[in-house]
Amino acid sequence: MKKSKEVSIFNKILQDYLDSDSAAQSDLRPKTLLAYRDTLRIFLEFMRKHYSKDASDLTAGDMSARIVREFLKYLETERHNVPKTINIRLAAIRSFMAFAAIHDPKAHTILNELKIIPIKRLNKPNMQYLSPEEVLAIIHAPDLSTWSGMRDRAMLATLYNCGARVSEIVSLHRSDIYLNGSGSIRLHSGGLKERRVPLWSMTRHHILGWLGMARLETEAALFPNRKGQSLTRSGVEDRLRKAVAAAIPRLPCLAHRRVTPEILRRTTAIHLLKTGISPRLMAFWLGLSNSASVRKYTEAAAAALAEFPLEPLETQARFPIHFLYQDLPTF
Repeated sequence: MKKSKEVSIFNKILQDYLDSDSAAQSDLRPKTLLAYRDTLRIFLEFMRKHYSKDASDLTAGDMSARIVREFLKYLETERHNVPKTINIRLAAIRSFMAFAAIHDPKAHTILNELKIIPIKRLNKPNMQYLSPEEVLAIIHAPDLSTWSGMRDRAMLATLYNCGARVSEIVSLHRSDIYLNGSGSIRLHSGGLKERRVPLWSMTRHHILGWLGMARLETEAALFPNRKGQSLTRSGVEDRLRKAVAAAIPRLPCLAHRRVTPEILRRTTAIHLLKTGISPRLMAFWLGLSNSASVRKYTEAAAAALAEFPLEPLETQARFPIHFLYQDLPTF
């Protein structure tokens, strides 16, 4: 009789949780709710297959830590779920038991046991970045016989030189370029507000060529569209895509590479660190104010160094880095 009462209570809890009206009162987002309901459906299939139990036969004890561990193993070995999906399924079970614990003291005890089950460790994907040869092929792809080609080559060289965000590139003006000595560029960002980055010899060369053709006013956009207005974010992304497409005949491996402004920014960070400069200098160079972002780049650089040695600073032809510290703060 007691068992029958437990079944009845738990069955009512399960139905309430799956009921759309009750679920609508939850703080969960609609997509999350769907995923959680799907988890319960799969769990019920698991119980029928492995324990010959239907939803109407379940009690709180059927969601014990031992059984849930078996369920997670089932997801991994029979359904071939990836760690991220398995973690979502575990979160769904915990969410349901938290709901059940409001009405069933036994569910509260089980919920505490479920909280001890560790989540699956996620394998961090390797950070994507380009080789120096790939970057140079993209920068040199635009046609210098055209107005847009001159602009694009200078813009892409600046993106790589500075590890700039797209928002920083589109907000540049002619007055942000300093050509005294080796030259530098002033960038306006959200984190460090404003920073000056030295120009490498390659970048300075392309910017000089562009300025000689464009003859921009002091406060004009450094990289304008045909109407003289600043390029948009989508405009920069489109010009990068076109440059990559144009570079593929020269370097076919680019056909299989994903290239975005963000990946170009990551590439700058990795290349700087591979030359042996300090993470703090790299952080200033890219305008990073988040220590987690700095750590992400340094870990990726360390992995890259396991395969390739440090790039020598003097290898200008292959990897055109020319450092100028006079505009940088003391580290």
